[in-house]
Amino acid sequence: MLFSALINKEFFSLSMSKRSLLTLLFLLGSLSLQAQWGISADCRYATSQSTYSESGLQAWNDRLPNSRSLSFSPRVFYCLSSQLQVGLDLSVGNSISTSTHCYYDPVDELFKPATNTQQTRFTAALGLYARQQICVLGSFALHLEAEVLYAHSYGIHTSTIYNRYDEAISTLTPSTQRQWQLSLTPVATYMLGQHCCLHAYLHLASLAYAHTTTLQHKSYLDEYPLQGIHSISRTHQLLLGIQSSGGAPIRLGFSYLF
Repeated sequence: MLFSALINKEFFSLSMSKRSLLTLLFLLGSLSLQAQWGISADCRYATSQSTYSESGLQAWNDRLPNSRSLSFSPRVFYCLSSQLQVGLDLSVGNSISTSTHCYYDPVDELFKPATNTQQTRFTAALGLYARQQICVLGSFALHLEAEVLYAHSYGIHTSTIYNRYDEAISTLTPSTQRQWQLSLTPVATYMLGQHCCLHAYLHLASLAYAHTTTLQHKSYLDEYPLQGIHSISRTHQLLLGIQSSGGAPIRLGFSYLF
């Protein structure tokens, strides 16, 4: 009792700003005792490789592009309760798509490339989300997650034309894209143990709104870049189902709770 009285006396003798700071630290400390930190990660890799031939000869078809993409999305989250989770979402990704159109050279009796187009894009995104548990069935649980996400990407579209001497002339067109997205996605989880959990984002039933600004820079030849913006476009989209995830119906990931 005497110790408590001394603490109260010392506390109220402090200035208002110091008392507010101590109160905030105490509340944060009390909250952290009741909450749980965790990390999670989603990784996705996709590739599409095609071969094409005509009359037994190797050829190219621009309707069969070769592409590959890789994305990695780590997260840090904080469980305010057993039903509510908030967190920070970081995502990086890179994609390359190449298509080639050809012509037949009767002199060499071979198909040769006439034009080639390649699109490369690097994307980084940062988001804040909140996940609310809806129902539980044993080790399985269904959640609803709301997220606000900002993504910034930079891409280069390269168009190459080949002449009859197999000489190539390439035109490069850079573009920058900024996007804000609000999304609502069901998430299914399965507890592997006390700390480990598998999760699946059910994009088949997701809803999202996106505002995108695309800046197309001036085109240039080979290694002589031009400065300046050629055009600016802005789009507003209401995305349903797999449209909100670039075509992936389900995205799997892994979570660890400390």
